[in-house]
Amino acid sequence: MPSPAATVATAGGRSSGAGWLTDVWYSSDGATWAMSKADNGSPWNARYGFGVYVLAGKMWLVGGFTTGTSAYNNDQYYS
Repeated sequence: MPSPAATVATAGGRSSGAGWLTDVWYSSDGATWAMSKADNGSPWNARYGFGVYVLAGKMWLVGGFTTGTSAYNNDQYYS
């Protein structure tokens, strides 16, 4: 989980060199970013079209599609 002082967090994405990612980044000022979870350090598989939100002090990742398929993930993870 990003530190309580964090105001912005993002997860996943796509890299031209590494393909789909599962990493988590956070920032308290939007200019300096720190990695919270490295690729393959997150429990979810690489995906797209997922939702991310914060509730009760936890960052949640829900749903989305598994990369390379049209299979929808009906799951949720938090940190």
